[in-house]
Amino acid sequence: MNPGERVIAAEPVTSSILPGIPFSDPGNLYLTNHRVVFEAVPPGHLPRTALNVSLEQITNVVWGPGPKRTIVLRIEYGMGWACTLTTQNAARFGEAILAARASGIVPPPPPPPPPLIGMHQESAKPAVYLHCKHCGTLSPAGASRCSSCGAAL
Repeated sequence: MNPGERVIAAEPVTSSILPGIPFSDPGNLYLTNHRVVFEAVPPGHLPRTALNVSLEQITNVVWGPGPKRTIVLRIEYGMGWACTLTTQNAARFGEAILAARASGIVPPPPPPPPPLIGMHQESAKPAVYLHCKHCGTLSPAGASRCSSCGAAL
């Protein structure tokens, strides 16, 4: 926890669908006065932070019936990113997130870091990726084979 941060709500969740994570993990969902954090606790593994989103980045929160008679909470944030968490108290947690955002307790964004002095900075070059014709995975330009299925690019 950061200075001035306090937990508003905590909820065990039974599964998640997070960007870049193709599997589900049980864990704990936390709402603080600054952010929403999902700490995944895969069976037999150490806990890891799988989601850490400031309240100001959250663009939408919805909840409703999920697969196999579950209740899901969907948190949308950033540039179209979203996570879906399965919990029996999705409505209560979703309402708490909306209330935290509406109450104005969202902290201001941190100030930008000071500029580096006396150091050479290279301009950022845009990353170029190629789509694999077989599986659709993105591979860096210049690669001869797909990093996922091994097909020739």
